[in-house]
Amino acid sequence: MSQHFSRFGQYEEALKAAKESQVRSSKDPAVQVYSEYTLAMVYHQHQRNKDAMEILESLIHGNANVAEPGIQAKVWTMMAGVYDSLGFSDKADVAYKVALDLREKLGGKSGLAVVYYNYAELCARRDDDAQALEFFTRAYNIEKESGGFSDVAQSACQIGILHAKRKKRETAQEFIEEAMTAARSAAVPIVMAYVLANKASVHEYLGDEAKHEQALLEARDFLKIHKFDAILGPVLGNLGFLYLEQRKRDEARPLLEQAYQLSKLEDNKYRMGYWLMGLGKLERELGNHELAISLLQKSISYLREVRAHIATMQALKELALTLADVGRGEESVRMLATWADEYVLEHDEAMSNRLRNVQRILEKERKDREEEIYRLRNVELSTAMLAIETANAELKELAAEKDEFMAIAAHDLRNPLADMRGMLLTILNHYGDLGMEDCFAICKDLLTTTTRMSATVHSFLEVSRTDRRASETMSGTLDMVHMAHRAMERFESRADQKKIALSIASQQQVWGMADASIVDAVMDNLISNAIKYSPKNSEVVLDVSADENYAFSRVIDQGPGIKIEERNKLFTKYAKLSNKPTAGEDSLGLGLYLAKRMAERTDGTIYLEEHPDCGACFTLRVKVKPTNVLETANPG
Repeated sequence: MSQHFSRFGQYEEALKAAKESQVRSSKDPAVQVYSEYTLAMVYHQHQRNKDAMEILESLIHGNANVAEPGIQAKVWTMMAGVYDSLGFSDKADVAYKVALDLREKLGGKSGLAVVYYNYAELCARRDDDAQALEFFTRAYNIEKESGGFSDVAQSACQIGILHAKRKKRETAQEFIEEAMTAARSAAVPIVMAYVLANKASVHEYLGDEAKHEQALLEARDFLKIHKFDAILGPVLGNLGFLYLEQRKRDEARPLLEQAYQLSKLEDNKYRMGYWLMGLGKLERELGNHELAISLLQKSISYLREVRAHIATMQALKELALTLADVGRGEESVRMLATWADEYVLEHDEAMSNRLRNVQRILEKERKDREEEIYRLRNVELSTAMLAIETANAELKELAAEKDEFMAIAAHDLRNPLADMRGMLLTILNHYGDLGMEDCFAICKDLLTTTTRMSATVHSFLEVSRTDRRASETMSGTLDMVHMAHRAMERFESRADQKKIALSIASQQQVWGMADASIVDAVMDNLISNAIKYSPKNSEVVLDVSADENYAFSRVIDQGPGIKIEERNKLFTKYAKLSNKPTAGEDSLGLGLYLAKRMAERTDGTIYLEEHPDCGACFTLRVKVKPTNVLETANPG
């Protein structure tokens, strides 16, 4: 409410609302800070800058740390503006730097635009037009993005003034027209008053005296309705200067005096000095030299305090002319020489400060770059360490797995080797006593033992092979029906021994995408298991099919199936189920584990599928080959 009243020039209502907010928020420190800030803002907007400064300094040195960073940035921004208005240029510089640092860390564009704009105003009063244009433009660009009409209006008219100073007529007029359009869209009286006043400044710098006067009168008439003394003062003062140039001294005097009184209430030293310079010039032209000297000396004092160098030089010129008029030319020369020396010192100091600021910014950028490099190095180091730790963990797991396999191999191979040694020794030691049938029986036992050893070695080699080939699998187009026929052919002899029928069920060609050698190995495992656990005179069916995404090879037997309570053991190492091979075949419990592991190498999988009227149904699923990009089949 306070800010709303303040925008429409209702000072008493704004102040009342701000003080009421201050009382109500006394129990919450964070809210209290915001209420204090709002009160200071009302004081600042209505020229009570010393009151605003007292509140803001109390916040900065007191409990502002309890506020969120956004409020702290607002406090420092307003503090810079208050110091600027009171003529404390050095303090204003420091406050603006703090505000800029806070805003840049926060990253909010709208708040940063406010600081840019206020700092640009300070640069403009110091006649640093290049710096002012840079910061006004920064603020303008942010405000254009956000679409705030009030802010765009104020920045656009300031940019228009700076271009008018450079005599860039078209650009200046373009910006002031944009400012007027934005002010009308904003429909905020104080913004319209501000733009009307600055429109007059644009015409002044462009040298269009008639439009300059017309704009000032338009602004004055608007301010008769909407009371904004901070804008009325400059309008009246500029109109007074214009009449002074037109030799309308009687009309100029009351305007300059009223402007001076308004700026005195505001305690704005720049404006006080500027209007006193106009009054001093007026008195010199009227022949009131002593009064003119007094007014001009006071004017120079104010203008030098705020480092308004061009305005100071103008006032010094008027004072020198006045002193010359009364025969004090030597004094005027000494005065100008003294000022010139002091100006050089101030200029050197200002340049040194600017260089220090540049150095500070460069140092900050250097530190930021170093911190970013350090951060990136840490990220890279952390990533590398994580990769090493992962690799170490995998190596430890593989080493443990290999140790386990070697222990099992040693155990499973030691006994068969001992048996084989014993059988061979029997043949060697009793060769003359053994009959043909005895030798045949021993050789048959040797064959059985070596076959069992070969199966054991093959299983461990498969584990090693699939580990090594993890990144070497070659995916190609496979005729899955052809692969099924070839697998069946490899097991015909074994199936015949158990009187088991092998058949393939497929209604059409099925094309899959996988590694042919892996599919062969997996199918061998599944068919071998089906034969191993199927009873005599049964059937093993290999069903090949596909859908839009996958090709399926199902091995279906008529054995006992897999008990529900044992299904969680499937595909694990050394799984021992209650079902036994129907012809006493050996089983290490590694077959399904290896098969699933190999299938995953080729982006496939194996799973137990529910199938009616059968024992077990194990399915190999691989990716299907899209028909629209079908390549020449690779049967393996």
